Amino acid sequence: MSAALIGTALVTTTAPAHAATQQITVNLGSSTGPVYHGASGALYGLAQDGVPGLPLLAPLHVRTIAQKPPNGAQHPGGDADKVAGEFVAAGGSQILVYVQDYYSQWPYQNNGLADYESVIDTVAASLKASPYHSHYVYVPFNEPDGNWYSPLSSNLSKFESDWATIYHRIKADDPSAVIAGPNTAVYDASIFSGFLGYAKANGVLPDVITWHELAPSSISNFPNNLASLHSIESSLGLGNIPVNIDEYADQRDLSDPGQLVQWISMFENAKVDADQAFWDIAENYSDNAVEADKPDGSWWLYDWYGQLTGNTVAVTPPSPNTVDTLQGVAALDTGKKQARILLGGTSAASNLVLTNVPSSTFGSKVHVSIQSTTWTGYDGAAYTPKSIAEGDYTVSGGSVTVPVATTDPMAAYQVVVTPATAASGTVATDTAWSGRYEAENAALTDATVYSQGSVSNYYGHATSGGQDVGSISQSDSRVVFTVNVPSTGRYLLSTFYGNQTALPAQEIFRIDSGSWSYLNYPATLNWVFRSHLDQYVTLTAGTHTLTYGVSDPSFGTATGQVTLDRIDLTYTPNAIPGVTGSATRYEAETADLSGGASTDSAQTGYTGTGYVTAPASSTTTFAVEADADGYYTLGLRYATSAAATSNGFQLALDGATLENVATSPTSCVCWNQTSNRVFLHAGINDVAYTATGAASARIDRLDVTPDTADAASAVTYQAEASGNTLGGTAVVTSNAYASGGKYVGYIGNGSANTLTFNGINAPTSGSYRVAVTYANDDSTNSGNYNENLIDRAAVITTSAGTNVTAHFRNTYSWSQFWTLDVTVQLNAGSNSITFANPSAYAPDIDQITVAPAALG
Repeated sequence: MSAALIGTALVTTTAPAHAATQQITVNLGSSTGPVYHGASGALYGLAQDGVPGLPLLAPLHVRTIAQKPPNGAQHPGGDADKVAGEFVAAGGSQILVYVQDYYSQWPYQNNGLADYESVIDTVAASLKASPYHSHYVYVPFNEPDGNWYSPLSSNLSKFESDWATIYHRIKADDPSAVIAGPNTAVYDASIFSGFLGYAKANGVLPDVITWHELAPSSISNFPNNLASLHSIESSLGLGNIPVNIDEYADQRDLSDPGQLVQWISMFENAKVDADQAFWDIAENYSDNAVEADKPDGSWWLYDWYGQLTGNTVAVTPPSPNTVDTLQGVAALDTGKKQARILLGGTSAASNLVLTNVPSSTFGSKVHVSIQSTTWTGYDGAAYTPKSIAEGDYTVSGGSVTVPVATTDPMAAYQVVVTPATAASGTVATDTAWSGRYEAENAALTDATVYSQGSVSNYYGHATSGGQDVGSISQSDSRVVFTVNVPSTGRYLLSTFYGNQTALPAQEIFRIDSGSWSYLNYPATLNWVFRSHLDQYVTLTAGTHTLTYGVSDPSFGTATGQVTLDRIDLTYTPNAIPGVTGSATRYEAETADLSGGASTDSAQTGYTGTGYVTAPASSTTTFAVEADADGYYTLGLRYATSAAATSNGFQLALDGATLENVATSPTSCVCWNQTSNRVFLHAGINDVAYTATGAASARIDRLDVTPDTADAASAVTYQAEASGNTLGGTAVVTSNAYASGGKYVGYIGNGSANTLTFNGINAPTSGSYRVAVTYANDDSTNSGNYNENLIDRAAVITTSAGTNVTAHFRNTYSWSQFWTLDVTVQLNAGSNSITFANPSAYAPDIDQITVAPAALG
């Protein structure tokens, strides 16, 4: 070994005695087939077109999702036909349609088979008429072992008969229909054997076999279940029918990278499709998305998974198919000269052993970089993953052993292996101290410890340490953390909390015996739907107390109430990408490549571990995380020997062409860098460069830096301004949490009820970003266990001819204002922008910020 990996120091107050270092082995010489990407799906992952948006969906390379039929009554959103366009644009293949979700109740009301046949006719007519018809898969029964046929073991003959009736009805309505089933809640070998035997004998075999794996025991049971299915198929003389586990994982798993990496590894190794379950809301892609297009910690795990290319290779964990133990999945792409390993699920350190390292791909020395993404809560946004270690390793006997600090059980880790180079920027990284303190271990006064998600209580929500502290509601309630920090300086304090009050809530806070201050917590979906409140504090080296409370006679009383899960302290004297903000450099060799783009390292002077060779019409796409709405300078570092007329790029943002980027020839081994000032929205932005010239270019990296000098180009207009036009019921209303203390509500639910912003000045004609600040806490009651939120829509028109419909994700509170960005066309000079909805209410509008989409 020529360089030891350097990693982050993490201190936790709940750490067990040091466990022995584990070993996980990746055999790079044992291919298990092409990367499948089957495990990125979600049940009700999309609530509406744009909720969540294409920027979050596209990088994941999702194959399947499951949704309700058009106009289904089970939930207020999630109609297959409404989300199909976005799903297909993101590269999706199949939308499983839960036909019984046409009904409003759970369990489904049983009005008899004749009634259900009528439903089939209605649904089939809608799906056949859709331009996305070829992407739909009918799922005629959902959990028949609990709906209509329970217990299924006693009613299997009835189910089989009804299956045949409905199967034939679907085929009569839609002869080319793809049909999936039996879609049971659990796998039962005797039921599957009987069902498949009947289906074969009667010519009604499903095209896709589906069932659900939801409990922690699935980590152990699924491989055996799949083997059992294949045995049944063989005994019946059938080939292996495609499998989709169209609901997987429970509440304690979702949003938690350390849990989800275990499921992803299992399904990818089996090469089956799988969709995360729907337990709470449909707006956040099964708890992977925050607000409008912001990622949480688990989204980055699925992004890593989407970046796997080439063939998967054999992985041997220390305890295969065992819940809450170290598991992993790995892929080798010899064309890119890159191996990627995803692992996690443990609190013990690990040794990653790479065997049969191909010298033809990597040479005699490899470069290893390691990143982590940890749990940030269901409602807690995450910056780009944190780089925790990096270094070069000598291959000995075809093997390399890499220590990985897999000590955070709620984290997943990515290990990227490339040929070692002497390129600048290849250096050891983060050594920042970080401490984690559980609320249940703090000193409590008039507060209560509650148990949440665990192996035994897997319906409970993900919670750090499995417990939280609630009922912090009395005037003397206190939660006091004792912390010990190694250095004097600035620390990032992240408080993990839940706030179900439907209003912003407060606590009083102080360090040691210092002055009190108020902490203001945004609303979350419920008490256990965590987010994190971040603030910087200055501490001297040594021991301190951090006190959270409700009231103090010398200061005042907080409003509202929250639950507390844990606090994290990180020493941040300087900026740390992934901790204090997102990364500002994106290496091209780790970007999403298409159209013939490939990696190389022949030309010197690059950064990272290589660069991309971009032939004509190839595309290099970067998933860029912006910390806030605003202007950023995109600096694409490139090299080309071609004249400007023979090279260049087309720059696209979130799938829409933005502008052409000119290049100039570089001499010798030099690199040039473009400079394009564009408006990015907070969260994930898909930034794509397509080579437009006849000659190839080389792309080294993309630098993304905030462009504060152009901030004035974005102009904010208040909804309540006197120069605006309010039509019909639209009215200015006071709200202390709105900008300027007022907003405009009661827009829509009639064509006359509109809000028009007048006097919108555009310096030139073209595309503009409109950042709409809004509130929406609409919901509906339903006969199921989910939160049925409504994502209100607004029809946005401009005097320049734009007419678009945007859906605004529910904000959990009428006093909580979020921002959604929409692209419109404006003419040079004065313009108007109108918000309307002729058929339903639009969200409350606080303000809009209008900015040219690009400044050149």
